[in-house]
Amino acid sequence: MRSVLRSLVEALPVSLANRAHAAKHRLHWLTRAHHAHQVYYNQYRTRDRIIQAALDWCAGHPRDPLRVIELGCSGGNNLRLLREMHPSGRIEYLGLDIQREAIAFGRRQFPDARFEVIDDRGLVDPQADWGHWDVFLASGVLSYLPEERAAAVLRAAARLADFIVVCDDLSRFDSTTGVNDGVFLHPYGVMSKEAGLAVEQRPTQIDRHRYGIFTATARRHG
Repeated sequence: MRSVLRSLVEALPVSLANRAHAAKHRLHWLTRAHHAHQVYYNQYRTRDRIIQAALDWCAGHPRDPLRVIELGCSGGNNLRLLREMHPSGRIEYLGLDIQREAIAFGRRQFPDARFEVIDDRGLVDPQADWGHWDVFLASGVLSYLPEERAAAVLRAAARLADFIVVCDDLSRFDSTTGVNDGVFLHPYGVMSKEAGLAVEQRPTQIDRHRYGIFTATARRHG
């Protein structure tokens, strides 16, 4: 049945197929992944390379507290690791996620941090005032968004933060076009440049996982 549905979706025009895949992913995270945040929270130490990338930048740009905004924060597993790995442990944090259960969990675990039920469209809403942050994190979230929406997130990150860390499938990082392969494989190099970001660390694979990490800084003028 799944293969039939996928064949039907793939027969649609590209723009419609992309919207269908994005809607499917959104529905999955809203209705079938209620306990994923607890799994991620228990496995939080597996994210240390993501957090280390932010702390390496922080070492040359001291911040205390370090101010971090994260899209796709789940239940705060990266915040847990940040507080363990940051020299002072002082982290001012805003976590954004579409899962209400994950946000409620994060609020219980970290009552002094801020968690909001928001999706990528809420992040980039021109009426939203999220303030300014030192670090923007997006871990395993952009591959569920069509290219134009992922690009909008990167543009927002360039406005919101000084340093950006993205962990995702980076197999098409140097390509000029993306591919919808069930998840969205984006041309992050081109997208970063168009978003006003200067890539600092090119893709670094995470062990044998299909995901990798790249980092960038916001290019601001005047």
